[in-house]
Amino acid sequence: MTKRRQQMTGTIPQGELDESSFSITTEQRPGAIVVTYRGELELLSLAPARIALDEFLVEGVPALVVDLSALEFIDSIGLGLLVRAHKKAWVLRTPFILVCPKDGPAHRLLALTGLLQALRVHPTLEEALADLEA
Repeated sequence: MTKRRQQMTGTIPQGELDESSFSITTEQRPGAIVVTYRGELELLSLAPARIALDEFLVEGVPALVVDLSALEFIDSIGLGLLVRAHKKAWVLRTPFILVCPKDGPAHRLLALTGLLQALRVHPTLEEALADLEA
């Protein structure tokens, strides 16, 4: 994990997000919005990560693809964000696909929790976009 300034208050970490430890990019592709997370998806990065998904989880978005291939770390907080987004997409009837390479931390966590079978997951962005076209 990268270094970040943190103080513990009870069990909730307080601190500031190291800009180099997490970043988000978004891209419009034919038939989908792609949100890419890089770095560490955990408590300190939750707010910007949630805002990025909520911005696109609205009526009229054809599909949302979340690319986790550049994640170095994800914990239960990040997993909860993805499950919440999946539920919201389901209510909106918006296709929601995750991109997780099989050797990445997100894939391991999804497999351990059984969510790999419950969510639409592809190892590459190309496969995820092809799934939308099928």
